[in-house]
Amino acid sequence: QTITVVDTTPPEVFCPSDVVVSCGAPTDPGSTGTATASDNCDTDPDVAYFDVVVPSSCLADPVQETIERTWVATDACGNATACLQTITVLRLDLELDIKPESCPNAYNLRGRGVFPVSLLGTVDLDVTQIDPVTVRISRQDCVGGAVAPLRWSLEDNATPYTGDPCGCHTLGGDGYVDLALKFKHAEVTTVLELDSFAAGTEVPLVVSGTLMDGCEFIATDCILITPNVQEE
Repeated sequence: QTITVVDTTPPEVFCPSDVVVSCGAPTDPGSTGTATASDNCDTDPDVAYFDVVVPSSCLADPVQETIERTWVATDACGNATACLQTITVLRLDLELDIKPESCPNAYNLRGRGVFPVSLLGTVDLDVTQIDPVTVRISRQDCVGGAVAPLRWSLEDNATPYTGDPCGCHTLGGDGYVDLALKFKHAEVTTVLELDSFAAGTEVPLVVSGTLMDGCEFIATDCILITPNVQEE
């Protein structure tokens, strides 16, 4: 009599919890957790993983990318099972002041010339670590496109505002060097489709870009749409 015992039951695999980290933080299993496995025949099933990185499709999205980490447990008979861990990597959140020393940040849809904004230096941020070539301005709701600055300079012309998201003040420099950016006003209006808003509407705008170390960032402030007045 021949009795053949065949193991067709895959091991059980238990994924670590989903994790949210800021750009620059480690995402290796030693930092974000390791899966474990058990099996009815194999006391030590093999556990391995592979990653699929999904970048954000919107420059204004706080999420830079999502790492979909698939953990696979395989027993000695070749039976395998998998589970999914999601690691969300957030863009760094910087300080932005639209039209420094102006409050409210009035925006004339028929304005010409340049539209000034500043990325603010702080005790934790040296703005010389921002790559100006990567900087873009867009709408927070991801509608419309994005615009690159015409030019930039290093100035101390603004102080961070810590109140409501669309609040503002008229304070100037605070002793930390800022990255002052100038955008073409008419291009911002057209590409961001700002002429779809009625006068009196507050619209959050986002300036995004990349630091020299490769980390991406966003910074948010609001404009107040004003009645259409043709500028000379």
